[in-house]
Amino acid sequence: MATSKSQGTDRTFQFSDPAAVAGIIVMVIAAVWIAWYFAHTQISALYVYVRYAEVWVLNLAGAFFNLPGISSAHNWVQRVCAPERTILLCTRDFSTLSWGEITSSSMVFNGLCVIILGGWCFRMFRQVSRTHPGFRFTKNHSIKSFVKENAALYPHLKLVERLDLVAKPLADPLFGMSLTSRQFAYKHRLISGWQKMADGQYVPVLNREAATAVFLAQLGPHWTRSADLTPGETLLLAIVLPRVAATDPRMDDAAFKNAMADSDGLIKWCWDHFTSSVERQGRKRESGDDGYAWLRPAFDLSYPRQIIARYLMHPEVKQIIEQHAFRRTILYACYVRASALGVFPPADVRWLRFYDRELWYLRSSIGRQVAFAEGGSAVYCHYLYEAKAGCAIVEPQLDKAVSGLEAAMHGFRYTEADKKAYEEARG
Repeated sequence: MATSKSQGTDRTFQFSDPAAVAGIIVMVIAAVWIAWYFAHTQISALYVYVRYAEVWVLNLAGAFFNLPGISSAHNWVQRVCAPERTILLCTRDFSTLSWGEITSSSMVFNGLCVIILGGWCFRMFRQVSRTHPGFRFTKNHSIKSFVKENAALYPHLKLVERLDLVAKPLADPLFGMSLTSRQFAYKHRLISGWQKMADGQYVPVLNREAATAVFLAQLGPHWTRSADLTPGETLLLAIVLPRVAATDPRMDDAAFKNAMADSDGLIKWCWDHFTSSVERQGRKRESGDDGYAWLRPAFDLSYPRQIIARYLMHPEVKQIIEQHAFRRTILYACYVRASALGVFPPADVRWLRFYDRELWYLRSSIGRQVAFAEGGSAVYCHYLYEAKAGCAIVEPQLDKAVSGLEAAMHGFRYTEADKKAYEEARG
């Protein structure tokens, strides 16, 4: 019959237990004493011959030269070894060698070894410092120099390195961060009133009609034909359509590679276009140039439109166009479908942030659980309605976007100063 031990009797070994540590120390001392007691002669002989081999050259030199250090080594060998001149074997009776003689000489030998090894380690460290890639190529970077160093690997940094973004304010209309829901409401004057709470704070009252009008403009026009797209929409659609077509499982390998090459080639074409625009800024600026006109170059859309025409009638693309009514919901659906092939980051078109800020935040919203207020909320909301219905919805569905904006606005704290600042800005 099996029996079980009580939990209190089970003990595991731990080095933090003082009794265990003391027991180990006692056992080690006892083992050393026993070994010394029973193998005294053998241990002494082994020790002397090892040391004798280490200082053999010094012992030989000490027989002819009376120099400090060399003579000490020679005298030590003669005392503890007494070597025979003919065969150089020790004649000392090792059973008479005491423990004290061994420990005292060990301190000297170990000290010399530490000095020699220390010098060798220092020399090796200096050699490694000169040759190891981790040391040779390590640099201290500022933000600007780090961006410049990595520009060859990441195309968008070629654009960023020419802009002193660190010096720009976070609320800059061109270079600033994305607007929060609070900033978005302030910018478009979407607050119609305030409710004062018991703690003295305020809750803004959203003007839902005004918010709907703003989101309606953000949603954009219905899809008619590809020629009616804006330049930014044209470029985004031309980049993604080959990838949408490539999701067709019936496509052969050659056609798949060609489609991906068309998409990647257009991404590179856009960056090359921006690079050429940057290089031209060294020329005399045209009148009316604001200094950042090179961030909004005039694209020749002939090449992107050729790619759109090549893939527009593909079954995968036609299916998406039939299921969505607006240009931007079609764009949204295309990028969602293309992401099935793998990572398709917005950074591929980061130039869009300066070229068309609203479109950039639409592209950046794709794949996020919460869309950006200033570019993606309306499109994301209507897209979800169409995706659930499985067909195009001509009437804009923006109620959830307005409600989401209202809920996000209530996540901020509003004081009397915030209320006064908004009213003064509103005029």
